[in-house]
Amino acid sequence: MEDDDPLPDRYSTDSKPTDSLLESNFPPPEFEELPRSSKNSLSNATRCLWMFISILLLTVLFEGLYITYLLRQIKHLKSHLISSKHTAERTVHSPSIYTSLNETESNQAWDAILPGLGVVAVEEEYATAHNLPDTVEMPGGDGKLLYVIEAYHAIHCVKILRSHYLALRADTPWEWSHGHDMHCFDTLRQYIMCNPDDTLLYTTGHRDAGHGQKKICRDWDALRDWAESHNSGYFDTEPGSGVNNWGIYHKGDGLPMGSLLGWIVVT
Repeated sequence: MEDDDPLPDRYSTDSKPTDSLLESNFPPPEFEELPRSSKNSLSNATRCLWMFISILLLTVLFEGLYITYLLRQIKHLKSHLISSKHTAERTVHSPSIYTSLNETESNQAWDAILPGLGVVAVEEEYATAHNLPDTVEMPGGDGKLLYVIEAYHAIHCVKILRSHYLALRADTPWEWSHGHDMHCFDTLRQYIMCNPDDTLLYTTGHRDAGHGQKKICRDWDALRDWAESHNSGYFDTEPGSGVNNWGIYHKGDGLPMGSLLGWIVVT
């Protein structure tokens, strides 16, 4: 029996492709996909951005670790012998036995200075605990390690340079090393720059500064006591003098106690 009603259009075999939701013009042209080259460029840019962020984060992490390491090293390098605080009141730049016009007296005072006390011996455990650099062992010291207190090294240089200056003034023959004197001059320069003292000294305008002025210093007496308790028995002499430097113990360093001036000379 023939059906008079035709099939609905949606079932019609004559339906055109344009009637389908999957027709070729969907989505509209304005929503067409980007070209493949544009998609690849976007993907590469994203990867580069993440790579940059990762490198930046790693750099920050490593810098943080390195700064932490440096801070620990600086902590170990800080003075550990005596307090870094300035607690000792001293008079500076006044006449003293070291500047006496009587050269016999002044020479005796300078000759009495014993910088060798600054060559100290410590146990290996002490050196490890304070992160000290490698050094040599004390001769016959049962494994103790030798170190030189820098302040005493500077005193050694001052004493040597003074004696050489007086020898030159007196036209006395000498056999010391020119290189050692140059070393001492530069050692003192570096020592001063590494320990800058910003005390403001008054002046009268007559080539003087701070004459008799009071200032607060670190306690040299405390440093002497520490060095004494770790003495190595080293005796400091003129380089090349041929004197045996070891096993010649002299108590103290020959410098004034409780003062920078020693016996004050009235002028």
